[in-house]
Amino acid sequence: MEVRPGYKLTDVGIIPQEWEVSALGSVAKIIDPQPDHRTPREAVGGDPYIGISDFTDDLTVDWDASRKIVPAAIDKQQLSFRLRPGDIIFGKIGTIGSPKFLPAAHFVMV
Repeated sequence: MEVRPGYKLTDVGIIPQEWEVSALGSVAKIIDPQPDHRTPREAVGGDPYIGISDFTDDLTVDWDASRKIVPAAIDKQQLSFRLRPGDIIFGKIGTIGSPKFLPAAHFVMV
């Protein structure tokens, strides 16, 4: 395979010469928000709990249609992590392998 000048062939394909191939876990913090695989309990007027299916075709989030869950579930998750605009989100069930960038958040982040 011929590689254009300024590029190189790697295990993941052709990339710019100055790039390096790294394992995702070595360059990013990987968090499983539900390691026990239990869906948080829904609550009328609760906090939004987005999933991959809540992303629209224009890559915004349909916050109004997202499931609303008990605030205690959010409090528990925030002990381990907080979502920030620009974070990359992967689905672990349902639509797997379709990463999404989190746009401006609909909730307060501290």
